[in-house]
Amino acid sequence: MKFMSFLLILFTCGFALGQSFYLSAHDTAGSGEPGISYEMDVYIVNTSGNDMTILISRVTEVLPDEDWNTNMCFGEVCYPPYTDQVGGNILANDSTKFSLTFNTSEQAGYGEALVIFEDYGSSYKDSILFTMKTERQPVFRVTFGDTILVGPTGAELEASGYFYNISSDSIMAYVSRIDNDIPQDWTSVLCFKVCLPPYLDTDSTKLGPGDSLQYKLTFYTSDSTDGSGLATLAFYSDRDNDTVFQSYNVSTWIDAIEENRHFLEGGFRLLGNYPNPFNPGTTIRYYLPLSAQVQITVYDILGKKVAQITNRRQQAGYHGVYFDAKNLPSGAYFYRIQVGKQMQIRKMLLLK
Repeated sequence: MKFMSFLLILFTCGFALGQSFYLSAHDTAGSGEPGISYEMDVYIVNTSGNDMTILISRVTEVLPDEDWNTNMCFGEVCYPPYTDQVGGNILANDSTKFSLTFNTSEQAGYGEALVIFEDYGSSYKDSILFTMKTERQPVFRVTFGDTILVGPTGAELEASGYFYNISSDSIMAYVSRIDNDIPQDWTSVLCFKVCLPPYLDTDSTKLGPGDSLQYKLTFYTSDSTDGSGLATLAFYSDRDNDTVFQSYNVSTWIDAIEENRHFLEGGFRLLGNYPNPFNPGTTIRYYLPLSAQVQITVYDILGKKVAQITNRRQQAGYHGVYFDAKNLPSGAYFYRIQVGKQMQIRKMLLLK
């Protein structure tokens, strides 16, 4: 029994003489966005019962590029990155804070640093491997509706979705039409903050944290022939290196039943207006199988009459009436064509 007590006392004394401190680490592995400094804290607790001198050495350091570095702080004193050894005194039964800071660059990557802590008096050592991983978090998200658009000739086919700011800061959001491979007599119009003229490809707006905005890409197809095309949109921001791409396939078909019905009933055929969108004028085209009284009237989006283009009897055949909108503001308009007792209404877009 006395022998066992002696062994226990010897083991306890040995442990006390061997381990003179322990490390209380708050965090030794971090992750976050590139370009930010991340501090990792450790408390060195003196358990020896005597004042001690601690030596702290950064023995290895592996960083993703030359713009990353680490620096150490002991107590209230911080040292430049090129200092590999720091330290000082810790009172008996007291503790001192040590920190290692990863100063990261805009280049995302992984870094690590091995630090050894040594009691100068007893030569007791312990070590910690500090690691840091940075990766760029997305700042926006885009939703898509239909990406395959099909309709009859002359149809307005629209693709739309939303651009979301999912970051905690304001961003500049961009939508750009980078490809517009469509038939020559078609047009496409991009709308984001505003609806752009057909010849402009990029629009942008500022979105606050959590804000979103709808975008639209509208294809104005031809009445005369069927066809197919493809357009691609690119979505990006000023705070992200990523770009999201989305392509839209568009095709139209001739409604032969509808086309034949007009002729069988002796009705007229509205061929639409070209160009559409337009600035400042467009030509409204139609076919008359018989001589008839033709009345064409233009209305704004509120239903207010803004122009009377024609109101006279015309001979059978193909016709085109020019509409000059130079005195009207940009926006959507409707034109109504009435031939005898028959009437059709179409939409057109004026972009200045």
